Amino acid sequence: MNPQLVDALRPVEDPELHRSIVDLGMLRRAELGADGTAHILVALTVAGCPLRNEIQNRVTAAATEVAGVTGVSLDFTVMTDDEREELRKMLHGDAASTAGHSHAHGHA
Repeated sequence: MNPQLVDALRPVEDPELHRSIVDLGMLRRAELGADGTAHILVALTVAGCPLRNEIQNRVTAAATEVAGVTGVSLDFTVMTDDEREELRKMLHGDAASTAGHSHAHGHA
């Protein structure tokens, strides 16, 4: 991964999750070709994502701000069920690890 591209894409948020596509693990490839083309691969949470065009616009705008980038080649893939489950755990916590626990907080 090209560090300058990753840094430029870090502020790009998934429009539904309101978190960075980098932090969410959605950015799969960010390379800068010798011809100045940024080759980027983003994993969508679901096939047919209704906000795909919004993500495309945000990623393209951010990538073109990087010095040396003359164009953007953006491809999409879709997360697997396991990847979506990991994302859910990251966003909401692991339900299995907290099931049955009702820790009281404060003083009685």
